[in-house]
Amino acid sequence: MRNQSRNRLACVMAAEHLLEPWSVARRFIRYGPQPGAQPTPIVFVVIFALTMSAVFAAMGAVVRWPMGGPPALVFLKAFFLLSAAVSAATLALSRVERRGASHVAVLMCPLVVLFLPCLAWLMGRTAEFVVDPVLIVLFVAGILHVVTAGRRMPVGRTLPVFGCGVLAGLGYFLLVNAQGYTNVLSPEQALVGTSNLDTLFHASIANMLVKHGELSTGLDGFVPLKYHFLSHIWLGCVGLWLGTDTLTAYFVGAQVVAIPMLFFSLSLGTHALRPAGQGLNGGALVVLFPLLLLVLTEITGPTSYLVSESYFLAIIIYLLALPSLAEISRTGRGRRLGLLAACLAVATILMGLSKVSVGAVFAVPFAYLLLRQWCRTLLTFLKLMLSLLFVAALAGVIIFRGLGGTAQMLAPLSFARDYPDMAWLHVASNAVLVLGAIAVWCVGTSSERKSAEAFALIAVTATMPALILSTAGGAAYYFVNVGTFAAIVFVSAYGGPWLYGLAPKLFRPEPIVVAILLVTLGTDQKTGSPFAFADEFAELQLRARGYLGDGPSPNPVAWRRVRTLLIPGGAGRRALASDVKRLARGQSIQRLSEAGVTRTPGAAVFIPPDLAVYWSAYRDCRAASLVVPAVLGVPMVRGFNPECSKDPNYGFSAYASDAVSQPSSDSELCERVATWGLKAIFVLASSVRVRKIACGQ
Repeated sequence: MRNQSRNRLACVMAAEHLLEPWSVARRFIRYGPQPGAQPTPIVFVVIFALTMSAVFAAMGAVVRWPMGGPPALVFLKAFFLLSAAVSAATLALSRVERRGASHVAVLMCPLVVLFLPCLAWLMGRTAEFVVDPVLIVLFVAGILHVVTAGRRMPVGRTLPVFGCGVLAGLGYFLLVNAQGYTNVLSPEQALVGTSNLDTLFHASIANMLVKHGELSTGLDGFVPLKYHFLSHIWLGCVGLWLGTDTLTAYFVGAQVVAIPMLFFSLSLGTHALRPAGQGLNGGALVVLFPLLLLVLTEITGPTSYLVSESYFLAIIIYLLALPSLAEISRTGRGRRLGLLAACLAVATILMGLSKVSVGAVFAVPFAYLLLRQWCRTLLTFLKLMLSLLFVAALAGVIIFRGLGGTAQMLAPLSFARDYPDMAWLHVASNAVLVLGAIAVWCVGTSSERKSAEAFALIAVTATMPALILSTAGGAAYYFVNVGTFAAIVFVSAYGGPWLYGLAPKLFRPEPIVVAILLVTLGTDQKTGSPFAFADEFAELQLRARGYLGDGPSPNPVAWRRVRTLLIPGGAGRRALASDVKRLARGQSIQRLSEAGVTRTPGAAVFIPPDLAVYWSAYRDCRAASLVVPAVLGVPMVRGFNPECSKDPNYGFSAYASDAVSQPSSDSELCERVATWGLKAIFVLASSVRVRKIACGQ
């Protein structure tokens, strides 16, 4: 009976934490703010994140409007999703600071809100009647909270908040869309032939998951793929909820929701890592100082966290989890520690399902801190720690081999030699984290020492794979950069107050803003992003004109190309959208859609090898194979490009050698798709003619 009572009490406590933002929102809307309540630094963070998201949404709507959508309502709903997630975290944090509650609510509540669109996967369009009211309630509660707090802030402190958010939104909008991955031009790039292979690869996986329940790229039925998949499910579900295609959902969800949420989580982690009153005191500093450290790590290296969907979702969860990780060091054995452990275990699994590297790095300090708190003697701790290391090493080997790792990948310092611009700044950041942890350990309290040990472990765990493994395309970045984010949070939370005490006149928002601008102006990738983005649009114009023999030519003046791309109602963008529909590949996709391929259960598409107008003229011939799964969400049969050799990466090696498009009879095609339960094949006989094969009849 006693155990049953304890279990019921634990369940009630967990439910209270998960329902916290809704109860706080209800009380806030009904009674207003508590008398005498003072604005906390997190209010500045909220305004910054919402402004940044609004700018992303406005810029995306402006660029896409002449090109046929999506409608403004799509961007508005995405903004509501971000706002509701931010409000959930903020309202939960207010309870933590007011009552000393656990940080698990700050971790779990925004994650629950972010994944609410996945109800559309289970309930279809009726999910809007559940999801939308919840988002609106949280949005209203969050806005009331911010407005009330803003009234108690001087105008001189409020206006710069919006200015910083607008500048960050404009700058990062240009930077994200200039990197050649998923961007606001992706629907046209997929049809013209300039789309990045990664963009179509991830969109294909998302479509196969949410529309067919299969983890596959869909190039020859549903051949299984070994890959992390949480971000694909999330963005695919966002597309279902928004009522858009997956390619559109990828850039809307990433830019309006995920990237502002990442910056919010970075500042939230900095603010909440230490108990209230011990960290950075000013809201502007909580945003600007971590941002300054972040841009310093990007002077020569890439900003892949902005364009890798799987990575930025994992990093959002990771940053939200860091305060709860530090809380373990302040929590004694008991139910609260058990609740913390359970929620962090769920977060670790979610990180791993989104990006294996992030989950693996976080799991080590998480397990270490739990053992530190649970073990009563040093001998017990050492025994369990050795057992844990053995299990972790075994699991690492199994995962490494399961993901295709080989002994040839063990090549010390190859990452630093092959990608020095990408490697050394992040290795140095992790070294700074270790030094900072040592400093805190020397002067801190018992709980601060444990927290410092955990962050030092993060640095070591993140750096070691980057130093000893040779990974394709510099993938070791996704290990070492995890430590970089931890270094930013830890140094900001502990080093920021020390710097403020050392030089209070210099450690102020104004000098930090100047420093951020100077670093940004000294970073070629960022200063050149408007022109790189405009060049992508110009390439689309040039290719469309070359294929059709007519159409507008790109403006030879760089700044005029930027204006053509960004001005509202641009005639150049409207003309490009019209030209794309006239292209052979655009007509092919349109005819398949009109033939009912997306409305026919168990349908697949076959494109004969002699249809050169479809297969040829793609900048990356491998990407041409993924256009139908990515754009229409329908699997192919023998869907590999016959004009391109099959790449061993991207899961392509799992497909049979005869998965390349080749002359095939109707019976051969039906026999091939029968394995996957597909019953109808749409054959693209020409760019304007589609023939349907009904298998099994």
